[in-house]
Amino acid sequence: MTCFMSRQPRSTSSSCLQPTAISSAESFGSAVRSRYPGGGWAPAVKVGTGTGSTPTLMGFGPGADHLVVITDGQDRMHLTAFWRDDLPAGATSRIAGTIPVTCGLPRDVAWIQSEQSVATLDWGALVVNNVTTEGEADRLIDVLASGPLTRPAYGVERFEWDPARHAWTGAWTRPDLASISQVPVVSVASRAAAVNTFGPQDGWEVTGVDWDTGRTVHRTVFGKITAGNGAYALVQILPDGDMIFTSVTGPVRVPLSRLDPKPIEPALARPGS
Repeated sequence: MTCFMSRQPRSTSSSCLQPTAISSAESFGSAVRSRYPGGGWAPAVKVGTGTGSTPTLMGFGPGADHLVVITDGQDRMHLTAFWRDDLPAGATSRIAGTIPVTCGLPRDVAWIQSEQSVATLDWGALVVNNVTTEGEADRLIDVLASGPLTRPAYGVERFEWDPARHAWTGAWTRPDLASISQVPVVSVASRAAAVNTFGPQDGWEVTGVDWDTGRTVHRTVFGKITAGNGAYALVQILPDGDMIFTSVTGPVRVPLSRLDPKPIEPALARPGS
């Protein structure tokens, strides 16, 4: 079940997700609820059978589709948008649209699930896969071991919402990127998303992917040290261009403005279906 704040003040159920969306500058509002599909108990990282993503708001201003976006709880998750205001004419469900997430992975991959909020820019939405088939009983150990000691989960995918059709379409996939457990951050100015990834050769890094094409446009490599694991934290970019990377060992300031960028061979993204 998901809920968000809209219009008239009223108490909300403690079992709902509450991103406290505000429909006006003056007031919060009543909780609007909608059921969505759940799944099984994930073998790694995730706890619970529902969504792992804190709701994200998409669409603002008069005449726009006003949405709340999550990934649902199915073993192979779906990106799901809910109407956050009154249902538009002709709509019969609080769910505005849903689409399967594949991340470009084979159909026999049993788990594609995220523990992160959906990252959005304009009508675009980016999701990451955090759940692999190997796991420990202690989920904290999962987050620390995935990548360096156990096989990580792979897959990043971006989608686009079509306001004219009120429907999702796939934009591109990156099945080669392993995102362990950090919320992707989107730069509006550069139209790029920063994803904390782990690779077998270089270890931990922040990988910058072009929002429109999915190509790799930046890499900040930390190596095979725990300081590169940004478990559940956020990447922040300062006004001077430096990056604040909050890892399991504490925050690190990366002086990107004073470093020569590392030459990279741009990876090709697969177009979405």
